[in-house]
Amino acid sequence: MLRNETPTCPTVIRVTSTGSFVCGEAQLERSTHERVRAGWLSIRSCDDYPHLVELVDAVNEFRQLETLFPFVSVGRLCFSRCTEFPYYVDFLIAFWRGQYSAEATLQRGGWVDTRRLGVGSAKEALAIVASHIPPDYGPARIGDASVLFPESD
Repeated sequence: MLRNETPTCPTVIRVTSTGSFVCGEAQLERSTHERVRAGWLSIRSCDDYPHLVELVDAVNEFRQLETLFPFVSVGRLCFSRCTEFPYYVDFLIAFWRGQYSAEATLQRGGWVDTRRLGVGSAKEALAIVASHIPPDYGPARIGDASVLFPESD
């Protein structure tokens, strides 16, 4: 689906033979999940950043991170709350001198300036980031940062 495009799923989708129905939102959620999953698989198969493979392999232990849209910026793994650019990032993991650095962004949704939350192995860095994510933070949504805060357009 392209930005500003309306999903083409029906309003109601029949899901069981007993007559149970779900709203068309289920199709949109599945599409979001597929985009997020494709993002993780793309990073996993990229030869340019071998240090990220360990993070991708361990992320499934951290549900709140696994449901965010991943992308790479300057060799850092960024966790976005939306699936399209401009992304909305509050957390990322950098790799420097053999250690992973869990970081939080200093500007709302930006990923240029950060502060270090802690360092360690891939799994430790993921745990550090996961411990800072509020319960209502994710999952990622289809669209760019404006889908999160439409009043700020």
